[in-house]
Amino acid sequence: MLNRPPPHTEAEIQALVDEFAASYEPGVTILTAWFRLQAPRINGLLDAHWKWAEIAAILTRAGVIYGTGKPWTVEVLTATYHRAKKPLKSSKPRWPAASDMPASPNEPSKSS
Repeated sequence: MLNRPPPHTEAEIQALVDEFAASYEPGVTILTAWFRLQAPRINGLLDAHWKWAEIAAILTRAGVIYGTGKPWTVEVLTATYHRAKKPLKSSKPRWPAASDMPASPNEPSKSS
């Protein structure tokens, strides 16, 4: 028999709704950046046996919305969350600019 945690109380749920609502401003907050900041909190909820469906309902109640304005589904929430957790691409170019490259292999580069 599995030991299941007791259901979450309305007070616990409302505390999370208030917490997430305070950190999100519709029309101003960039959702991906918001999820990056909230990742540790969401991970903590998952570790504490909160279900994705519960988190989706809490975010919807908190007014944290995505482009369509529809309530969060588990599928959309997990996809958005995992996309936000991907490392940011570096703004540093991978290759030196052509103007910095030596004209011949024996010539030092212009930035040296």
